[in-house]
Amino acid sequence: MLLVLSGVFAYNALQTYVDPYYTVSQIVDNSDAYLNKQVQVMGTVVNGSTTQGGDGSLRFSLTDGESTVNVIYRGDAVPNFVEGQQSVAVGKLVSPQTIQASQILAKCPSKYESQDQTTLFQTPIFPIALLLGSVAIGFSVVSVTLSKRKKDRV
Repeated sequence: MLLVLSGVFAYNALQTYVDPYYTVSQIVDNSDAYLNKQVQVMGTVVNGSTTQGGDGSLRFSLTDGESTVNVIYRGDAVPNFVEGQQSVAVGKLVSPQTIQASQILAKCPSKYESQDQTTLFQTPIFPIALLLGSVAIGFSVVSVTLSKRKKDRV
């Protein structure tokens, strides 16, 4: 029972932090499936597409060479954000061609993946799952050992 419970906790913790990156074409071609849902879209910032809105928003377009999607971001300045570089827009697809981003990851996305992994160990669910799994394994080893000794005495 402890193994099943720890497995459920571990799966829940991993699902929270493992979201796939979609290409711009995947989002545009299947926009009905992603509309009003949280997505992480990776693409190249289109040269000349970046504008600063009067409301403080950053607007730009992402492309994968086949399709283009518009991104609207309201938030803190994005370090290393450069046109022509790969970026990831994390947010909600509000229309078939527009993402309302809550986060922008600029430059190399793999740089940010390692940060997501450290966040995983800071959540309480993952250590609880590890602890329960360890207790379950320990219990199993002790039970098998005691069972074996009992059989050896008989």
